[in-house]
Amino acid sequence: MPFKTRWVVATLGSTLVLILTLACGQAAAPSAPAEVATPEPSAAPPQSDSPGAAPVTSPVPLKNQPARTGPTSAGAPSNNRMDPGASPATPAPAAAMQDTGQGARPPSGGLTPAEARAAPTLPSPSVSESGTAKTEPTPAQPGLSEREALIEFYQASGGDNWFDKENWLSENYVGQWYGVTHQGSGVAEIRLADNDLEGEITDSWDSFPGLIVLDLSGNGLTGDIPDSFASLTELRVLRLDGNSLTGCLPANISNGLDSANTRLGDIKICPNPERAALEAFYHATGGPDWLDNTNWLTEAPLGEWFGVSLNQDGTVWRLELNANRLRGELPSALAELTNLRHLHLPSQRGSRISRADFPNRVNRISGGIPTWLGELPLETLNLTNAGLSGSIPAELGAMESLRVLRLNDNELSGPIPPELGNLGSLTELLLSGNQLSGPIPPELGNLASLNSLFIGNNQFSSPIPPELGGLTALTDLYFRNGGLTGPIPAELGNLANLTRLDLSHNQLSGEIPPELGDLTSLTSLDLNNNQLSGEIPKHLSRIEGLEGLSLASNNLTGSITGHLATLENLSRLDLSDNVLTGEVPQDLGQFPKAGRISTLRTLNLRGNNLEGCHEGENAERIRTVKC
Repeated sequence: MPFKTRWVVATLGSTLVLILTLACGQAAAPSAPAEVATPEPSAAPPQSDSPGAAPVTSPVPLKNQPARTGPTSAGAPSNNRMDPGASPATPAPAAAMQDTGQGARPPSGGLTPAEARAAPTLPSPSVSESGTAKTEPTPAQPGLSEREALIEFYQASGGDNWFDKENWLSENYVGQWYGVTHQGSGVAEIRLADNDLEGEITDSWDSFPGLIVLDLSGNGLTGDIPDSFASLTELRVLRLDGNSLTGCLPANISNGLDSANTRLGDIKICPNPERAALEAFYHATGGPDWLDNTNWLTEAPLGEWFGVSLNQDGTVWRLELNANRLRGELPSALAELTNLRHLHLPSQRGSRISRADFPNRVNRISGGIPTWLGELPLETLNLTNAGLSGSIPAELGAMESLRVLRLNDNELSGPIPPELGNLGSLTELLLSGNQLSGPIPPELGNLASLNSLFIGNNQFSSPIPPELGGLTALTDLYFRNGGLTGPIPAELGNLANLTRLDLSHNQLSGEIPPELGDLTSLTSLDLNNNQLSGEIPKHLSRIEGLEGLSLASNNLTGSITGHLATLENLSRLDLSDNVLTGEVPQDLGQFPKAGRISTLRTLNLRGNNLEGCHEGENAERIRTVKC
């Protein structure tokens, strides 16, 4: 090729490259100021300046949205409105501002810094490693999928006439539909403010259990707030102002909203039966005189009222006011707390309350135990030392979920209702320290999950039901000073997990059943102050872990044989005030194996007809010896 020809071709080629470069540079120019650009989905989200705040997915506050009628950016051509019939456009990059021709609009997702403080941390967007969108999950419960619910909302609110409907009704991943942010396992944000929505809000919001931000402000929506709003228990930011909506907002979701980022317009909070129930409780139990009534009767969320805890659904889950100087009856309005799981109104001193201050703090609940408590789904009912009187209602036996029942140290009277034997989930039953009488119901033997049974310090005057031998999960059995009569049932030897057995200070008679030697988990056995007779069973030596043994103040006869010396962990032995005879074994209080040191620290043998006090080689190690 001639030189001139080559020079012309080269010059034309360079010119063409220059033109293409300039054209590409203009096309790549940003359509909005860089300071409002959001990060790419794959980038780490910027952190709020608040310590411990959740990651912020977008720094663009809604309140700073540019007006739709503002000037176009960088001299871009004006385009008054998207053609309602136009097909959805290709989604823009998540980091870019969306320019609809009416001024730069903020991206469709993201929390403001203030909103992020109120919202839990969102998981990463549901996209694959290659950047392609994943399929939206199917709903965990029957109902519309998120995509179906969004389509229904689009159609009901005049979606074809929306100001911006980018990607709606397309096959694109719903996280790419304008105004929708999909994080982790579901839709987390729906932001459609000032977007020409008209019509009623659909009633399929139970399809969005993870929704945190909902902004429908500045539109033409009408009709009542749908009932399914009550399912939006994760909602932290809600904006409905600028519409013509009626009705009220379900009270349960209002408890979790961040008031600084919520605008409801004329919408009010629905009357909250739980708030009314707690207010009635406050007035009925002398709330103004409580030691701590922080936030009670204020507009603060119920979860900020002292002693009140909410569950994830925003309903009252726990009420705990230990030693708070409550005075009065429990009002029936508390039955409105239909999700209450734990009711703690005891007077227990604990480590934080001084002995001198305790009498000024005790709760005194009058009027007895109300029968309507049996209607609540309680797992724990703790009314220890609360000043209760009257009888134990049989209706408590209907509380199928109850695991802990503590009514000890009150002034309750009458029998133990056999209906308590229906509490199949019960692990603790504490009724000691009352004035209960009558027989111990054999139905208590049905409590297969029971770990602790404390019914001492009462006035039963009845034998121990052998059916209690079926409580194989029991670890603590306390019948001290309960007015019990008759023999010790041999069936108690079936309680293989029992670690403490206290039947002291009763009127039990007969011999000590050798089956008690099968209680190999036992560490403490106390049978003192009864009318037991016969010899000390040799089978007790099989309880190798026994640390304390008290058989004092009975009518036991015979001699002390050397089998007790095999209890290598025994530290307390009290055989006083019986009719024991013979010589005291010289190896008592020492291990039979050479070189071992005795663990016995207290030995009481006085009040018997024994010959010789303890003089074994380890006698000097025993702190208390009484013969």
